[in-house]
Amino acid sequence: MKPVNLLPPKHRPHAPSGDREGGSYIVIAVLGALVLAVLLYVLVSNQVSDRKAELARVKAETASARASAGPLAAFGDFARIKQTRLASVRALATVRFDWERLVRETALVLPSGVYLTNMSASSGGQASGGSGGSSGGQGGNPAGGPEAELTGCARSHAQVAVTMVRLRQLHLANDVELTSSQSTSSGGSSAAAGSGSASGGDCGKGVQFSAKVEFDPETGRDAGEPVPASLGGGS
Repeated sequence: MKPVNLLPPKHRPHAPSGDREGGSYIVIAVLGALVLAVLLYVLVSNQVSDRKAELARVKAETASARASAGPLAAFGDFARIKQTRLASVRALATVRFDWERLVRETALVLPSGVYLTNMSASSGGQASGGSGGSSGGQGGNPAGGPEAELTGCARSHAQVAVTMVRLRQLHLANDVELTSSQSTSSGGSSAAAGSGSASGGDCGKGVQFSAKVEFDPETGRDAGEPVPASLGGGS
């Protein structure tokens, strides 16, 4: 016989029907997603706050470093000025030439009876600023060193030849060229001969000559060499 429940529906015990199966899992999943989102938000907020604090600290350190470096900037400028001046001195030292030594050696190597009426020299291959006359001709030293142009008088052409040989004894001389050599008569100036013109006064009854001496560039090692005793140096 089938039992009959006489209780009203609202008083009857609840029995799952199975129509809404899995609904509680959806609610739990939604709640879990919300909790995860809140957690991520908190983590990101904390990270942003840390980065802002670090940025503020770095800016403060930068400002402090700039304030400390300000008084020291002048020392950096002095260091740069020192380096610039040292570079300038080194550059000048590489192109310097001992002109005093050249004049002294020239006076010592000239044969007896030979004298100069004009001497001009330059460090860049173009003679200028001579003594006793105008500068010599335009030219260039293939070696890149100084050159000197000499005009003088001798008793004979043989003495001129000896002078050319002796001029090769000058310090760092690499080439000696006779540009003119002409006999003169008393009371008149010599005429030009060769590749240049000789000028600088009356040689009387003798020979007026003009020569060009080319020198190798002077280096620091050459500058430190002592002057030989035969050329006026110490013993």
